[in-house]
Amino acid sequence: IDVNKFYPINSMKKINKILCVGRLTQQKNYELLFKSLIGSNYEVDIIGHGDPKLYNQIINSNNLKVNFLGNISNQDLPKVYNSYKVYILCSLYEGHPKSLLEAMSCGVNCIGTNVEGIADLYENNNFHLVELNPKSLREKINFLMQKDSSINLEASKYIKNNFSIQVIKKKYIRLYNQFN
Repeated sequence: IDVNKFYPINSMKKINKILCVGRLTQQKNYELLFKSLIGSNYEVDIIGHGDPKLYNQIINSNNLKVNFLGNISNQDLPKVYNSYKVYILCSLYEGHPKSLLEAMSCGVNCIGTNVEGIADLYENNNFHLVELNPKSLREKINFLMQKDSSINLEASKYIKNNFSIQVIKKKYIRLYNQFN
């Protein structure tokens, strides 16, 4: 993660919405998010490519407030992350969840599902880990949406110390030198 680009902006006002960044695919498990929002007034903005019509049934039948924003350039993402109160990644699995790392680097209060690839990053409460069920996710959303718009400095520090370009570069050089 380029921590010189993805960092907390203290002066940025947070909008009282939920942000998701990721393709509109089954892997990203948006149905879990939508089910957790039934009966709430929370609004979600989703950035990513895919067909939003896949979710019309659950959204329309439950009067959910979901905005599909399409793709946004990577250079604009730091400002976007910094303007949201909560970021959610409710995937069924992840390899290396870049959007979660970017949101954490920006100090956003993040929620991730307890699955391979996401749970591996959980350390010292740097984000909120939930089970793959609507009730667990809903409880954590309620908790974070009712909190003030504080910046998660632990998450930002964790990314800087473990996933910054500088840190990863040193790891690759060490690994390379071991085999030469």
